[in-house]
Amino acid sequence: MAGKNNVQDYLNQETYTGIVPSFKKDRIYSAADITLSAAGFGVASWCFTQGGWIASELQFPLSIFVTFVPLLFFGLIFMFMSIISSRNGVDHWFYQRAVFGYRFCAIICIISLLTNWGWYAINCNVFSNATGNLLKLAGVNVPASAAPWLGSICAILGFLLALNGPQAVKISTYIMVPALLAVGVLLIFKVLTTTGFSDLAAMKPINNTYGSQKDAYLVLVESMFAFLFSWYPVVGTPSRLCKSERSAYWGQTFGYLIAMGVFVAIGVLTSTIMGSMGVYSTDPTDYLMTLDNKVWSILSISAIALANITTEVLGCYCLSMATKVFSPKADYRKISLGYTAFVIFLLFSNVVLQYYSIFLAITTIVAAPAVMLILYDYFILRKGKFSYRAAYKRDHMEVYQYTHGVNLAALAAFACGIATYLIIYDPVSLIIRNETLMKLTPTGMTSIVTIAVYAILTHIPAVRRYVLKDRQVIKDPDNKVKADKAQTAQI
Repeated sequence: MAGKNNVQDYLNQETYTGIVPSFKKDRIYSAADITLSAAGFGVASWCFTQGGWIASELQFPLSIFVTFVPLLFFGLIFMFMSIISSRNGVDHWFYQRAVFGYRFCAIICIISLLTNWGWYAINCNVFSNATGNLLKLAGVNVPASAAPWLGSICAILGFLLALNGPQAVKISTYIMVPALLAVGVLLIFKVLTTTGFSDLAAMKPINNTYGSQKDAYLVLVESMFAFLFSWYPVVGTPSRLCKSERSAYWGQTFGYLIAMGVFVAIGVLTSTIMGSMGVYSTDPTDYLMTLDNKVWSILSISAIALANITTEVLGCYCLSMATKVFSPKADYRKISLGYTAFVIFLLFSNVVLQYYSIFLAITTIVAAPAVMLILYDYFILRKGKFSYRAAYKRDHMEVYQYTHGVNLAALAAFACGIATYLIIYDPVSLIIRNETLMKLTPTGMTSIVTIAVYAILTHIPAVRRYVLKDRQVIKDPDNKVKADKAQTAQI
């Protein structure tokens, strides 16, 4: 019992100390450290699912292009989010209170966290498939109905290990990243030594959902933007502990973008070959089952299964702790248990994989306008200055309360961004509604419209004063409480 109390005490302590801005002397992550930390998420098994979907619709050369170019194009912009956290020593969720207002920020956080758990349901599905394939190699026939039960084992083991707190997460990262890197190297070696590039290029995609390679290309470029924006909830957490802004930016660029791109490409490779056999696959363990060397197959599939458990540990701990930032007194075990039950629900309902394109669309519909608003607000509008006390609501300072906790200017730009996305593309029916604008992608147009609307609104003097009412607090810190009350009374 004492051990359990110690874990809970440590987690509570980490919540309170973890949300306080970190000073330069407290920074512990170098570029190498943050690269490894980010790679812990960037090489997770859901990359295979994304690669499999791309390969099922596009030929191999175009699939590789779609994998890397969108990631690098938008990713280099997206990673400026890490600079905000590194420069100020705070998670970007605290800065978002200045952008959106306290209540609107909390709503976006809840939606983003719940959506993010869809990736862990995918992770459990890969574990289920890997475990089922191991049982087949052992001569045990596994019925399809057993899949969600096997996946639930991954979720439950991840939850139980995550109860041990940060130490379990540290050990998990050291296991997961090397294991998946080793499997990745093996898969690339096996594919490229048994199948030439010309053979891969000649293989036809197994599906033709969109009617033409052009439309499929546009939709899948958009899907990679959505895949990138799925890191929006967590990109600021490690950045605040980086020793420099450069380390935060480039470390996560390599850890997230490059590592993630490589593992999506591995999914493309294995799924392209499986597709040539007439099998739609988003799991490399299906390809490993076709290898003649069963020892290598068993070791590789076992490594993938083990890595999926450790991914679940990492997610369960990090996302539960992110929730405690907004509710520090909530019980960590209950939060983790609730999220684990949610993942199991997603497994048995199979909604994430069944509606994968819709899942990705929800991710980017929320994240793309939010990220663009944050970047414009911080770097251009506020020029990197905001009130820490107001963000933390210290000394009764709540200048970011705006209108009932919502920045109406940000809400208007956010809504216009979402409307733009839906005008261009219908993710439910998989219909491109505007061919011309689709060439710039829904995420691209959403980003442009969101920034444009916010820029226009904040150039209106009354709206600008409304959004930048923290300027008086920043200029006159000794009179900040009085100034805050006066500003609040005017709303």
